[in-house]
Amino acid sequence: MAATTRKKIKKEKKQYFNDLLLPIIFTLCVLPFTVRLKEYEYGYSDYAWHSDESVLQDLFTYYRMWFFLTIVAVAIVVLLFRMGLYREKNKSAKVFIPFAVYLGLVALSCVFSVNPKAAWLGNIPDMEGFLVLAGYGIIAFYTYQIMETERDYATVYKGMEISFVLMSVIGWMQVFMKDPLLFPFVQKLIMSEEYYEYYEGQMYNVFTGNNVSLSLYNPNYAVIYLIMFACVFAAGTLYSKEKRQKIISAVLLIDALILTWFTYSRSGLVALLVVAALCIVACFKGNSAKNLWYALYLAGGLLALVGAFAAIDLAVFDGHYVHRMIDAKKDNQLKDILTTGQGVQIDYGDESFLLSLTEEGEETVLQVTDAAGAEHVVLTEADEEYRLPIATECEVSVAQWDDRPCIFLYMYDNLLTFTKEGDSYVYITSWGKEDQMVAVEHVDAGGLEYLGSGRVYIWTRIIPMLKRYLLIGSGPDTFAEVFPQNDYAGKLVYAENPARIIERAHNDYLMKWVQTGLLSVGALITFYIFILKKGGIFFKREGWEHSTKNIVAFGCLLGCVAYMVCGLFSDSTLYTSPVFYVFAGIVLSATNDK
Repeated sequence: MAATTRKKIKKEKKQYFNDLLLPIIFTLCVLPFTVRLKEYEYGYSDYAWHSDESVLQDLFTYYRMWFFLTIVAVAIVVLLFRMGLYREKNKSAKVFIPFAVYLGLVALSCVFSVNPKAAWLGNIPDMEGFLVLAGYGIIAFYTYQIMETERDYATVYKGMEISFVLMSVIGWMQVFMKDPLLFPFVQKLIMSEEYYEYYEGQMYNVFTGNNVSLSLYNPNYAVIYLIMFACVFAAGTLYSKEKRQKIISAVLLIDALILTWFTYSRSGLVALLVVAALCIVACFKGNSAKNLWYALYLAGGLLALVGAFAAIDLAVFDGHYVHRMIDAKKDNQLKDILTTGQGVQIDYGDESFLLSLTEEGEETVLQVTDAAGAEHVVLTEADEEYRLPIATECEVSVAQWDDRPCIFLYMYDNLLTFTKEGDSYVYITSWGKEDQMVAVEHVDAGGLEYLGSGRVYIWTRIIPMLKRYLLIGSGPDTFAEVFPQNDYAGKLVYAENPARIIERAHNDYLMKWVQTGLLSVGALITFYIFILKKGGIFFKREGWEHSTKNIVAFGCLLGCVAYMVCGLFSDSTLYTSPVFYVFAGIVLSATNDK
């Protein structure tokens, strides 16, 4: 009898796993580890602001995209069969109407895109074409329809724990300067033998120091992933009934918070503060003294944790993170550098200078005049540089380059080259191409463009563009092609390199406005509001049952809020967005009957 009972229990344990959860688990727990080298042509070589070479060595995005689309394809097939065969289990799709409207507007933007191929299929930097954006909605809808029982939520939560532990190992190795992606045996796994021989086993990260980037390319994306998972572990810590589960969740939460610190991301800190405030509100609901003390303990613990991290950072890491809280101010007196028919005009503060080339006999000389036309100096090729009388170091000279006389301007540790071509002066880019330096429309930030590691500078150039994209945008993954990349003067100051290509808006809402139009942003925000409204059940005074289903859903709701907050300073990517949309599906599914 006892043997029969044991067999029955074993059988039940084997049968409990819902294999329909696999697309969800693969998206949450496997997709983040997708790293494989791919070289491909992204098609910017014809632009004056880009080099003649537009081949990308992509480790983190290309194959991740195809893996995600494969997961989505499987999810579509499963959905079609399940919704057709078990109609009684189908949940209302009304909550996804705003996202469907969003996709319709995205498709319209693709049709009229400046680069339709990139818009439909994806391109640098994020490979988020229409197919991927549609895939986000499909995986959210799939999660919404499939997640049902307590065991489903427990299974997904367990998968997240295992996945995070593995990701945490990568993070800690990066903290101690032992990034596994730089190990030869790992590189042999993530690239073909041909690539490995070509690169001699070395593919270096663009980020240095002990910044934690996980397998997500950039610390700015790693922090979003870490905080979203930390939110789920925080919910488990606060509300799990089992002591063992509480301890495991707490350990993983602390691990996630420490690794978050080592991303050195300020946007992550903002998201954490918002999420912490929501946790306190959730704990404080109701009037009982117990809830009040619970909320106060939580607030005090968070303050103590932040204080401890700051003290350790100052004592051990020379205040690496603490010092990042304040941006180094840039010299904001350079107003513009313009190429005109008369010469190269430099507007700096209240001063204005014109650099022009003239012929004196058989010699070409550089003439420097001010706004009033008063001559400052005339330089020949034999003369040394002349320093302009302005606050920053700025030297000019004239010399032959590429068999023609050129003006050389040394400013902000960069050398800019100009020459006369026909009736106008032109700027010779770092790639040897000719382009005009013109006045770029922008809003005045009062000299604060340097804030947010130059994010404010980017936003001041985006805002005037927005009026062109009220109905439809330029198309997904085309931001770099419509941003004023010829703002060489602005990039000289705030990007510290006039050749730098601005590929992202560093604000998901502004980037979507440009790429898919204002109406699409409105539709997507409406979908976000639906998620928050459904999740509002967890903040009601009467409380909610602390079941696994509700705990996971509450954690995912906090994770969604963190993602939305980070969207103010970061962009949608394949590194973090799939996690968000699975979380959204979990929240909507768990609260569907509430």
